[in-house]
Amino acid sequence: MTCSKCLGELCVKNGNRDGKQCYLCKACGRQFTGDHEHVELEKRAAITLEGFGLSMRKIGDVLGYSHVTIMNWLRDFKERASKAIESYFMGIDEVRAFLGEDRLAGVL
Repeated sequence: MTCSKCLGELCVKNGNRDGKQCYLCKACGRQFTGDHEHVELEKRAAITLEGFGLSMRKIGDVLGYSHVTIMNWLRDFKERASKAIESYFMGIDEVRAFLGEDRLAGVL
């Protein structure tokens, strides 16, 4: 079992809720039920369908969720993706500091 928040592998059983097994992530302390993996697959499907141009209402109809839930999933995905992209790339000032002005003389 993996945590959907921190992707930690160290999760232990933590009781039952409405007949579903609950888990506790030892890394971040998040509590969740075991069906979150199925929901993660549905989120990926929603992101894929949005990429094909389907509306949020149509995606919600196909997957059985409200369009507001689909909108929240897509917004969260885009926020996480933009943070990952922003943290991956360096700013021009960081490139200049890393490489030095003499190496960038003819380039920038």
